[in-house]
Amino acid sequence: MIELINASVQFGRFTALDNCNIQVNRGEVVTLLGPNGAGKSTALKALSGDVALSSGNAKMNGTDVSSYSDKTLASLRAVMTQSYELMFDFLVKEVVEMASFVHAEAFSKKQLVDFSEQAMRMTDVYELKDKNFNSLSGGQKQRVQLARVVNQILPVLHDNLSERPYLFIDEPTSSLDLYHQYEVMRIATKLADRGVGVVAVLHDLALAASFSDRLYLLNQGRVVASGSSDEVLKQQQVFETYGVRAHLQQQDGCYPSIQISSTS
Repeated sequence: MIELINASVQFGRFTALDNCNIQVNRGEVVTLLGPNGAGKSTALKALSGDVALSSGNAKMNGTDVSSYSDKTLASLRAVMTQSYELMFDFLVKEVVEMASFVHAEAFSKKQLVDFSEQAMRMTDVYELKDKNFNSLSGGQKQRVQLARVVNQILPVLHDNLSERPYLFIDEPTSSLDLYHQYEVMRIATKLADRGVGVVAVLHDLALAASFSDRLYLLNQGRVVASGSSDEVLKQQQVFETYGVRAHLQQQDGCYPSIQISSTS
């Protein structure tokens, strides 16, 4: 399990995260929701060990995240940030293979290439593998970066004796077309089925309701609700957080949808 315990993060006088408690178990998809500036990305970074806490604790498997070396942390979790631009020219396959260094001592070069190709096929970028990364569209770049972090955890899944890793994806669908938005979340659930603990930051409430085991709703740096989609996405709670009148609608055989009737 990975968890924040009474965790706060401050940048100067600004409190980005305020006394938050969040838990993520292996084998589940947990989504962080909330308006812009709510603290979602900061919470994800705190869970993954990429930002220092001002107070409280961040623990992974019962150990303070801050006590892990960078190399050990890289073998335990993979992080996809919102920023996916690169300053230098790389081929798509080279970007994906950047994650292979973590496992260079444990697997042969051929095995690592196989893992990277598997990751590219999973994320629908294999046909782009010989293209220049900087020539791609924003959505294609986003999928390549997803392939990179998937490649980082696939070798761990290959070893049945290893503890399952964690995957952190910050707004992974923001630049994607409708098909690939749902495909990314299907990948997340498939990885969770294999024991991976997945943490996603999303803005699409319907997408979150469709694929998440649990939701955390944040506002002004605090967790204001947590639980299932039915528990979190209540009309009054959504209105108080987002300022819109919205209703979660679920029909048999269909993904949940959000109906918005008015704004404040």
